[in-house]
Amino acid sequence: MKKTVFVLMILTIVAKVIGLARELTLSYFFGATNISDAYLISQTIPAVLFGFIGAGLSTCYIPIYSDVLRKKGYKSGIDFTNNVTNVFIIISTILVFIVLLFTEPVVGSLHPVLPERL
Repeated sequence: MKKTVFVLMILTIVAKVIGLARELTLSYFFGATNISDAYLISQTIPAVLFGFIGAGLSTCYIPIYSDVLRKKGYKSGIDFTNNVTNVFIIISTILVFIVLLFTEPVVGSLHPVLPERL
């Protein structure tokens, strides 16, 4: 368990360093323009959504799955995973349609000053 946590910690640090390099490269070539703002918003929206959903799943799913696996066995663990996956797909599909219907307010909530033209 300690080895897994250490590997995840190292991978997270490497991902953050690569993200910093990406941001520095973007700033160097484009500066603070409407184009870079549009790019950053397009990257922020999925990151916020996936971060929110991923944190919830990892916080809740792993302990419950471990408990189901220990108490009821492998088959029940697979059934639990299938149920979580199905619910996640349904909720994600509904969320995609809601965001598609209300794209401008969603983008506006993440970037209060929308450029009129890119």
